Amino acid sequence: MKKTLLVIIIGIIMTSLFGCSENLVEGKCNIILSQDFGDKQIYDEKLEFTKNTTVMELMQSNLDVKIENEFVDSINGIKSEYSEENKLGWFYYINGNLAQVGSENYYLKPGDDVVWDYHTWENEIYISSIIGSYPKNFTNGYDGKILKTEILYSEEFEKDTDRLYNYLKDNGVDDLVKRDINKGYDYDEKINTIFIGTWSEISKIENIKDIYNDKKGELFFKINNKVEVLDCSKNKAKEFEKAAVIASLPKGYSTLSNIWVVTGNDEDMIKKALNILYENPQKIKGKFSAIVTEDEILNIPMVR
Repeated sequence: MKKTLLVIIIGIIMTSLFGCSENLVEGKCNIILSQDFGDKQIYDEKLEFTKNTTVMELMQSNLDVKIENEFVDSINGIKSEYSEENKLGWFYYINGNLAQVGSENYYLKPGDDVVWDYHTWENEIYISSIIGSYPKNFTNGYDGKILKTEILYSEEFEKDTDRLYNYLKDNGVDDLVKRDINKGYDYDEKINTIFIGTWSEISKIENIKDIYNDKKGELFFKINNKVEVLDCSKNKAKEFEKAAVIASLPKGYSTLSNIWVVTGNDEDMIKKALNILYENPQKIKGKFSAIVTEDEILNIPMVR
């Protein structure tokens, strides 16, 4: 009788342990809700999740999410619209990359940053790479796929590049190289590339030049003698005598690799932008791209 009772007790304990292991916390992720291409943040929380939890499961456990026809209809009362007057919806990003699957099919990884942004898509401009999850773009990657990263810099920014290199190394970017931009750039969609230099240098790079001149491209600034900030329709919204830009764009269609540019029309402003990346990355949290001026850091594309 005693042996039987002991076997039953051990069985209960083992069952309890197994049941608990199924619900052990896998990790935390940061959920951000924003509007107008990162211009306004309305929610920012780090949430725990268990193994095999999807983005949608975590969202529905912590937020008021409504689904219609397999699409997100509203989050916390902010409703998608589709009419002749308005085309507004929710788009989500994992560690800076526009998600390539529905939120019910993406399984969270520890440390993931998930940005949901509510914005217009009436101009058929789809922004597929953002800076607001930095440095997770490079340290965590998309769906756990961490790519090699290269930093190409012009020599006047060598010291700041060294600091950026050390920051990324310290935060877990193991496969990382840096070299002088004059030694050439080999286009490779399996590598993230960070370009650092004045716009007169960066604008000569062929694929950046093509996207810059594309009306539907993902760069929302113009640099000549001054720096123009653009809205989502590529119209000028603001102008600065001196400024720097931190922006990100995909290397190709449906690729997981990105090009980052840290550039501008003034050397001191570019160094100030670099300082943000290795000293104060929180200043660009949730932003799609950023204009760095003497007085402020603005999100772009700008909302009028």
